[in-house]
Amino acid sequence: SKLKEALTIARVWDDTQGWIGGSTVVVQLGDQVDRGDDELEVTALLRQVALQAKEAGGALHILLGNHEIMSAQGDIRYATPGAAARFHDWNQTCSEPDRASSMAEEHHCDLWEPLRCPDKDVHCQRQLMQMPAIHRSRFLALRAGGPIARNVWGKERRTMLVIGDTLFVHGGIDQAQIAGGCSVLDGMDRTVAAWMEGQHDAAKASEFWTRVTGRPVGPEAPAIPAEYSMPPIAGDQHGPFWNRVFAMPHDSQYGGSVGPDTCRRLDETLGALPVEGVRRMVVGHTVQQGGIVEDCRGAGWGGSSVVK
Repeated sequence: SKLKEALTIARVWDDTQGWIGGSTVVVQLGDQVDRGDDELEVTALLRQVALQAKEAGGALHILLGNHEIMSAQGDIRYATPGAAARFHDWNQTCSEPDRASSMAEEHHCDLWEPLRCPDKDVHCQRQLMQMPAIHRSRFLALRAGGPIARNVWGKERRTMLVIGDTLFVHGGIDQAQIAGGCSVLDGMDRTVAAWMEGQHDAAKASEFWTRVTGRPVGPEAPAIPAEYSMPPIAGDQHGPFWNRVFAMPHDSQYGGSVGPDTCRRLDETLGALPVEGVRRMVVGHTVQQGGIVEDCRGAGWGGSSVVK
């Protein structure tokens, strides 16, 4: 897979030995889905590598990207037919009570739990009936509250991360989002994780029910759909998953280059971080056809490649 290729190039992975990076620290910048047929294999491999790295004194930190956010909303537009088919086979195999242990390992059944819409979530049930049958297992597994969204994205992923003097984030972050200090940064992680795990805001549920039905909340109210309970930071175009301010100019689709205004904005953002001494921001999200790029005297790095 492309993930193994990237880890091999980085000299931290060997197909025979596994993690060979010792105390090396690796950060994956998000978008582990919507990039081909191997989504399940990528999810399982990242979990395996992270465990081996930790045991060896190193680390693999994995961030959420905008495509994890989209999949948690139930958006299947970018899923390949091959990826959908693998999730379908995964569900078929792992739901068999008498499956062999070797088959369970091969099919990554440690990631599996029974797939269903939450009780009273009529919106989920309606979506399920309207989509091609081959997509249903993937939709339920990755949707907010589904087993992979809950157990992997909610519990094992980060929104952003500071290591030493470097901030890692999928899209970027602007000064406005970090004005509240450490509690805001920690709160972003907790809020997004809670949504991924299927924890819904009761006030939002009430508002949604009233807006749709025109009636106050009662015992018959349906569960709030995942997309309506998404925290604002997950959809903020200037937030950590969607921001392109610091990387867009290098994309051949847009042309141009980073100017002094962007560098000043980056300096102000890094200076406003509640962690002292952060000197650079490393982002993904926007594909850099020419490879990794550096801007603003080394303060901005764009690292998303066509390999992802």
